Amino acid sequence: WFVLSYIVFDALYTFLDAPAFAMATVMTDNIQERTSFISGNKLFAMLGGIVPVVLVGTVTDAVGWSLGAVIFCGLGCLLMIPYLFFGKERRVQTEEEKEEKFTFRQMFHYLRSNKYLLICLLAFVVFGMTAFESSMSMYVASVCFGDTGKQLYLAAAAALPVIFVSSALPGFARKIDKFYLLIGGLVFSSVVSVIALIVGYENFLVSIILIALKCVGLASWQVLIYMLVADTTEYGIYKSGTR
Repeated sequence: WFVLSYIVFDALYTFLDAPAFAMATVMTDNIQERTSFISGNKLFAMLGGIVPVVLVGTVTDAVGWSLGAVIFCGLGCLLMIPYLFFGKERRVQTEEEKEEKFTFRQMFHYLRSNKYLLICLLAFVVFGMTAFESSMSMYVASVCFGDTGKQLYLAAAAALPVIFVSSALPGFARKIDKFYLLIGGLVFSSVVSVIALIVGYENFLVSIILIALKCVGLASWQVLIYMLVADTTEYGIYKSGTR
């Protein structure tokens, strides 16, 4: 039951997440505005993600895991409802665009004609296969640091840099190419990760600082990759005439 419910949940979440992020590409034709929308989207997503990390232990201790899951899922649904009424597509579609219907074959053909979008999607796959941080945080807290309560500090060290970077990136993106910002962030994260591996986890404060520094670089990925996907839309229009 657990495996089945998790698969169904993930599938339904995908139905939500894809159009929610795609909305930024149709709310405006202005690239700078779109950059701000995507950055703000990620910022508030991270702020929302901190809430269950802080409250999940308290809530589940009081009502149990099953009822706790119901409470958090119900709260999530309530918070998403306003999007249905206030999220508006403002880009004006042509009559041809409104009438166009696409098959899977046409979608894959479009991907072949838009090499930069294909590179972005392959980067998603590679990064997803190597992103162990979120799934390992409980293990690190309980086994490496001997206290599951320290997961809260690990989550904060990972989340706070994303909030800072999400706020600052639109300004940097006006002056520096987003691709170079992305590469610079990932290189910085890789260097700090190697340092953390050498230093070890005997000193908890040092470990938290290194995690936070590493996540400054990772945060650039979490925000910029969505901006780059949106930007490749413009290239796709140029190559294929299709949005």
